[in-house]
This record gives sequence, C-alpha cells and structure tokens, in this order.
Amino acid sequence: MKSVGSEETISQAGAQRWAVVCLTISLVSLLMLAALQYWTPRDFRTFWGLLDWAAARQFQKSVLGNTISPMNAQAFSLCFKIALAGAWVGYALCVLAGLRGARFKSRTILAVGAGVSLILAVMCPPTLSIDSYGYLAHARLGAYYGLNPYFHSHHELYEFRDPVARFLRSDIVSPYGPLWTLLSYGLVLFLKSAGLWWQVVGVKLIAGASLLTAGWSGKRIADHFSPGKGNLTLVAIVLNPLFLTEGPWSGHNDFLAMALAMLGMALYLRKHEVLPWLCIGCSVAVKLVTAPLLLWLAIERSRGRSLARRLLTIGLACLIGLTPVVLSYAPFWHGAATLDGIRTLPTRTESASSAAIRQKAGEFLQGHGVPEGLADICSFVVAQWTLIALLLGLTVWLWRRKSQGGWITAWVVFSGYMALVTMGTRFPWYLAWPWMASLTRWDRTHSVLSSAFFLLGFLLSMYYGLRIG
Repeated sequence: MKSVGSEETISQAGAQRWAVVCLTISLVSLLMLAALQYWTPRDFRTFWGLLDWAAARQFQKSVLGNTISPMNAQAFSLCFKIALAGAWVGYALCVLAGLRGARFKSRTILAVGAGVSLILAVMCPPTLSIDSYGYLAHARLGAYYGLNPYFHSHHELYEFRDPVARFLRSDIVSPYGPLWTLLSYGLVLFLKSAGLWWQVVGVKLIAGASLLTAGWSGKRIADHFSPGKGNLTLVAIVLNPLFLTEGPWSGHNDFLAMALAMLGMALYLRKHEVLPWLCIGCSVAVKLVTAPLLLWLAIERSRGRSLARRLLTIGLACLIGLTPVVLSYAPFWHGAATLDGIRTLPTRTESASSAAIRQKAGEFLQGHGVPEGLADICSFVVAQWTLIALLLGLTVWLWRRKSQGGWITAWVVFSGYMALVTMGTRFPWYLAWPWMASLTRWDRTHSVLSSAFFLLGFLLSMYYGLRIG
C-alpha cells in the first residue's frame, strides 16, 4: 500500500514532466512564429496596423544575406494564429503545472529565458511594431544631427536621407522619458559604425535584458509575499509569450521602465533606504506611467510614524525619486515646451469619448477667458476624471491601510485601468504594466487578475494575425 508521501511524490513528478513538455511546446511554437516573420506578406494589414514588411526585408538581408518571397496572406495568417495559440496554451499549462507542484530551478529558467530572448532579439524581425525604429529615429536626430528630439520631429530625418526614415509612419516629437532618450543616444553613438540593423538589435537586447531583470526582481518580491512561489513567478514572467513578443522581439521601452520599477520594489522589500527611490525614479524617467509607485511605496514606508514624520518621509522619497528625472531632462531642457511631446501623448492615445469631453471643456474654459495653456490642463483633468479619481482613491486607501503590500494591488488596478480604459488604443504591450506586478502574488485576488490579463493578452496578441481589408 502506497503512503500519502509517495503519492505526493508521484504527483509532483508527473507535474514536473508535464511542465517541461508544455514549456517546450510554448517556446518551440514561439520560435516558429518568430521564424514565420521572414515570410511576412507585403501588405498584411491587421487590427493594430500594417505588419512591418520593411523590417522583415532588413532582417532577411542582414541575417540571411538574401531576400525571401513573401507568403500568401491567408496561409501566413493561419500559421501565425496556430503558432501563437500553441505558445500561449503551452505557457498556461506550464504555469498550472507549477501550481500543482512542479519545481523550477531559477538558474535553468534564467538561462532558457536568456537564450530565447537572445534569439528573438538577434534573429526575429520587429514586424509587429515600428517602435524600435522610432526610438532610434529620435536618438539619431539628436546624436547625429544635433537636433533636440523634444522639439524636432523624427520625420526631419528625410532631409538628411537617414536610413531609418523609411521605416517611420508617424510625425511626432519624442514622447519618451529623458533617461530613455539619453540611453538611446549612447546606443546609436556606440553602434554608429555598425549600422542601423545592429542598432535595432541593440534596442531589442535592452528589452530582453530588462525582461530578465524584471523576472529576477519578481522572484524576490514573490518570495517575500508568497514563500515558495518565487521560481514560479520567474517562469511566469521570463517565459511569458506576451512579454517575449513585446520585449526582445519588438523592443518596447516599457520593459526597461517595468524592470527598473520591479527592481525598486524588490529593493524596497529588502529595507534599502535610497536605492528603491532611485530605481523607481529612473523608471519614471523612462516612462512616466510608473510615477504613482513612487508615492505609494513612500506612503507604506512611512506607516506607523507621526503625521509630520510621515509627510517628511514621503517628501524625501519623492525628492530622491524625481532626481533622475530632473537630471536627465537637463541636456534637453528649453522651457516648458520641452514637455510638449509627453504632454500631448495622452491626447493622441485617449479614447474618443475622452477626446470629445476634453475638447468641449477646453472650448468652454477659453470662451470664459481662461488662458489656452491652463485651459488645456484643466480640460485634460476633466476628461480623465475617472483615472484621477482612481489615483486619489487608491492613495487614500493605502494611507489608511494597516497591512503591508497594498501598493502592488494598487499598481495592478491603476495601471490595468490605464491600459484597458484610458488609452484609446489598447496595445498588447501595455498589459506588461499590471501583469508583471500581479504575477508576484499568488493569492486569490491576484490570481484572478493574472488570469484576466492572460485572456486579454492572448486576445489582443491574436489581433496581430487577423488580416483585415
């Protein structure tokens, strides 16, 4: 007669084998999907826009040394959806196996994650998004031609016959944080002689390294709140199909912002006094979306102190955190107009209803003598009143809360609301903001939230392969 212990061991061994099989299916499917991009049809228009055929051609020439005839659009769409579904289903079953007792080794997961990220960064064309080219365009505008990217549109690169110009579709000044701009400057200067392809790969490698950093930090956070679940969090973040697709595949700077934020969270839990605020401040200097974390972590750190000491703690933390933002803006600063790209970003991505409210509010205020600049700010606040109300409500909730860790829930709720409600276009990579943090907790609330992000991420990613028109 078998003992209970032996039955548990057999069950765990079965879960272990199941996890390996499912993870293999997920990663093989994802790599097949990446290879498929070399056969991207020339005019493959999807729900998110046009798949970047030019990027596919660039990688064909740089990696293969030759060009490949594009695939039939219908066949491409079918293969895309099958491979993507395999990656997501395999990932989901692997995580479920982890919840059933499968054990993961952190070194093995980091090694596998690093290998897959490296392959995607170097070999896979960034066909799903042109953001990596947009980052390089703003950087080359400043580093090569001496033009401030916060005042000059990257479409001005056409005048210089810069090779990155043919990949661009928008005509905007930089909407990105100054630290990201400085990092981009360094990248294009360091790889100037190597050429555009290596610079694109460099952006993607930064995203891949950021994903590994976020996974390592997430493991530390999970081990604090859910002991024994750290390696499961590592798997769930580092080998997540959405994060791999939008990170080392597409090169979005959201992953650097989240990596710095997650590192700041992990350092906060280890009782560091200065480093958490600097890390989160650097995250804000990459992408302003993470700014609420600075306030919320400071509120929790101040808990149990007198009102005066609470306010002093919060003020000092915010001051330290804003230092990287101020310093990295210094090389570009020429008055308030430097912020125009970032200030107008919400108006370019807001929903139709918010845009209508903002326009009517602005017309009303200007009609009653309010200066245009102040009217713009007030009309934006009116249009985004639900988001601002949520921010204030979560801040009050954290101030009054006695137990620890509420800042993770607050961030997941706030950033999830931003990604899915506030933003007019719900791009899949926006889900990295809430989902990464949610995967560090395995209680019922965060498991439900993570499951919801999984379903949304799968559906939004599937739109890449749905041909329209």
